[in-house]
Amino acid sequence: RFRQLLASIRKDDSGDFLITVDGPLNLFYKSQKYGMNLALFFPAVLHQPVWEVQAMIKINNRREYRLTLDQTSGLRPYSHQFLAYVPEEISMFQDVFSQKIADWQIEPAANFVPLPGDFYCFPDFTLRHESGREIALELFHPWHASHLLSRLQQVHDAEAPPLIIGVAKVLQKDSLVAETLAESVYFRNYGFVFREMPTAEQIRPMLAALLENNAFTAKKSRDQTKKRSPHVFGKTE
Repeated sequence: RFRQLLASIRKDDSGDFLITVDGPLNLFYKSQKYGMNLALFFPAVLHQPVWEVQAMIKINNRREYRLTLDQTSGLRPYSHQFLAYVPEEISMFQDVFSQKIADWQIEPAANFVPLPGDFYCFPDFTLRHESGREIALELFHPWHASHLLSRLQQVHDAEAPPLIIGVAKVLQKDSLVAETLAESVYFRNYGFVFREMPTAEQIRPMLAALLENNAFTAKKSRDQTKKRSPHVFGKTE
């Protein structure tokens, strides 16, 4: 999340999450920066007890090789503090949000959010109203065009809004993205455009609209019922 990586997330037949992260070879915008972000993310994987990563590597644009690493490869994380790292701009955004929107709490997201079509996403933040209602906030950065288009399609027919969607302004330079945003009723109601980081004032109108959304209120009631009942399980494929 903090490295601005997006992934396709689904559950396999055993119920485990399968996370596919796009690599820099799939990108056309600042691919070197994205590649560095991907490399900086890798140490977080090493903290998992069981893991496997695969990458297709093409040398000199000719022969392609598959690199596979897992927990038996002998790699160890270089710091036990890695997972506690929070970028300064993230902390600043949270502080400003808390000051300007007092009836909502903001915190880094800690759980997957189920989406229509048996997909999942791992958003940037969870926003929680003093009434107990929650909504996730997912940010799409300059190299996330394909993921943004997929996400808008996934939430198009959602019974209740699962996400507030923030889109980096530079993405509007892509004609397909610009057209899709203009036509999306969901984005019109629960989306906004930001520059470097979003602002509290951009998010405030959507939070107000959510509190007036009957489907969102009903969803909150269902979620509370699930938490009270030990016989209700989460969504799986």
